[in-house]
Amino acid sequence: MAHYKGAASEAGRAMQLMKKREKEMQDLEIRKKKIEEDLRINNIETKFAAHYDAVEQQLKSSTIGLVTLDEMKAKQENIMKEREKKLAQKQAEKERERLRQIEAKQAEKNRQKKQIQALSFTLDDDEAAEADTESEKSFKRSSEEVAHINLKKVKKDPMADTSFLPDREREEEENRLREELRQEWVDQQQKLKEEEIDITFSYWDGSGHRRTVRVKKGNSIYQFLQKVLELLRKEFSELKTVMADQLMYVKEDLILPHHYTFYDFIVMKARGKSGPLFQFDVHDDVRLVSDASIEKEESHAGKVLMRKQSYNAAIELYTKAIEQNPNVPVYYSNRSFAYLKTECFGYALNDATKSIELDPTYVKGFYRRADAHMSMGKWKLAQKDYEYVTKVRPNDKDAKLKLNECSKVVKKLAFEKAISVEDKKKFIADTINLDAMTIEDNYSGPQLEDGKVTEQFMKELMQLYKDQGTLHRKFAFKILLDIKKYFMAQPSLVDVTIPDKEKFTVCGDIHGQFYDLMNIFELNGLPSKTNPYLFNGDFVDRGSFSVECIFTLFGYKLLYPDHFYMSRGNHESATMNQMYGFDGEVKFKYNAQMAELFTEVYNWLPLAHCLNKRVLVMHGGLFSRDDVTLDEIRTIERNRQPPDEGPMCELLWSDPQPQDGRAPSKRGVGCQFGPDVTHAFIKLNKLDYIIRSHEVKDSGYEVAHEGRCITVFSAPNYCDTMGNKGAFINLTGESMVPKYIVYDAVPHPDVRPMMYSTNSLMYRLC
Repeated sequence: MAHYKGAASEAGRAMQLMKKREKEMQDLEIRKKKIEEDLRINNIETKFAAHYDAVEQQLKSSTIGLVTLDEMKAKQENIMKEREKKLAQKQAEKERERLRQIEAKQAEKNRQKKQIQALSFTLDDDEAAEADTESEKSFKRSSEEVAHINLKKVKKDPMADTSFLPDREREEEENRLREELRQEWVDQQQKLKEEEIDITFSYWDGSGHRRTVRVKKGNSIYQFLQKVLELLRKEFSELKTVMADQLMYVKEDLILPHHYTFYDFIVMKARGKSGPLFQFDVHDDVRLVSDASIEKEESHAGKVLMRKQSYNAAIELYTKAIEQNPNVPVYYSNRSFAYLKTECFGYALNDATKSIELDPTYVKGFYRRADAHMSMGKWKLAQKDYEYVTKVRPNDKDAKLKLNECSKVVKKLAFEKAISVEDKKKFIADTINLDAMTIEDNYSGPQLEDGKVTEQFMKELMQLYKDQGTLHRKFAFKILLDIKKYFMAQPSLVDVTIPDKEKFTVCGDIHGQFYDLMNIFELNGLPSKTNPYLFNGDFVDRGSFSVECIFTLFGYKLLYPDHFYMSRGNHESATMNQMYGFDGEVKFKYNAQMAELFTEVYNWLPLAHCLNKRVLVMHGGLFSRDDVTLDEIRTIERNRQPPDEGPMCELLWSDPQPQDGRAPSKRGVGCQFGPDVTHAFIKLNKLDYIIRSHEVKDSGYEVAHEGRCITVFSAPNYCDTMGNKGAFINLTGESMVPKYIVYDAVPHPDVRPMMYSTNSLMYRLC
């Protein structure tokens, strides 16, 4: 293909043009002198010089700034043509004037001749007239020949160098070549635009799935979004009325305008924060659904899934990426964040530590490790890591805020430890004087009848809470004092007998989702002597209606003590309540004294229930030892905060795993136990299976370990973000075969999760 440089390096060409013009002017002067010497025709010389000088003067006056050689030649040619045209017109006018004068003279002669002829009959006059006419014609022919010869000599002088003058044929050839090059380039680009490419995208609906659509490089982002809509409308009914104008295509950290084409981004070599946005001549930019490891750090597919809160899917992708490239710190850091969101605090801590080992200067690794420590209540360790982050990044407002939170808690714990005298400690319950509490005249809520909970009181209480009212503090304290007294008399393991034909319901975590608790009663019936319930821990925290939940449950426990049961969860503890909102909610709706009283009550909650001697129900799971029996559970001293290890800790914190054996807990507390551990435990204690809660499940429940380990979780759309179902289990005493009832979340007032957390930053870990 011919090569045409076009208009490159305009400044250099302008300099060359100026030098060339100077040389041409010198040559022109030489040629003018040569013409003067050779031709000696002053009139032609004068005419030519005047003509050229006029052209040069007009060219100078009409040219502004720098122009290309081609533009200069074209302008010079146009001016010369105009000049020649005007000169020709002027010459023609002179010739016409001369002919008019000749004709006038001839007319005058003819008139005079006629006058003479009227008086004389001689032939000499006629001959003279004819001679004059012939003379004039001869002069005219001679003048025309001279003019023609002169013009011919001016235009066709073989001695004149005209290479510097515009040449129509040469420029036409040049223009033809330029047009051929332009058309060839246009054809190549059009061919490039017609090439098809696969674009992988994620629809931010929380599903975590990646999809691929085929488009042409010449397609605009708007056309791409139209194809995407056609694909997504088959799966998402809410998109049927959505137009492409309402969608955005986000590539890494950029929102791509609808009118641009993929071709534009390719030829412009547009870049995002991790490299070129699109470079389809290599495979590492066409990111495949099945190969997440080729994504680059922050633009990794797992990052997109975490933005969509699909944390389990993000964990899977980062795990695969780590398997293929185990030396990328950001993979561990991002997976650590996903583990935090799924409450796998131990795994989160391990990944954050690993990212620091790979790169001791990786600040985000320290940040993630601090988050993990804080989630586990290890405030001093969290404080140390946050101090490092703020030292390296002094302008990081988020890190500074978290450091301040940690510092406050560390100081508070140190102060409490300094003033506490364990042997002389007085219980809050002993300091409460109900008689000193007066009921205001304007209070219209439910009241205890003779200090007792009744069925009518419970109905009024639930309606009060639905209307976002508050139970009077006197009745609230009375319920807490009575329930503490009741639980103090209960064993750590409660045996429950279910009659053969009677239904018994087991519910999992509620986590302060009062309106979903009301939905359970709507679906399954209110608690009664013929409709018994067991709520398996984690009644409070995270959800911002925890006070409403706990007083409803405590009320029914007092109303039906032998038909309504409650097990302790890991969130029925002072540390968890301070971190995840319940402590702040109680202080907001009542006072600090009541918050401390709740801690005393929770210390006496039973740790487990055994149903018909066939099913063990606990919040967390099994143990790090093989020889734990039901009798040992009965003897656990539970009146304390959960320890960091041992049977009590494991009953509240442990989780099942699919592999045989045991493993360190993904939460950093308790352990993980496999199918063989479950089978050995139920065989030792002559049980059919175990029921536990403690973990979010997409379907609300999960059956594991060959049906011997069942998880039930009753808080749908956990934290208003997880999108999971809720579930509860129905059993009958005769068969003890579980029946699972699954349900969706119901609407609630516009109050976000952890609204009352004193550590407001923990909401980000919810």
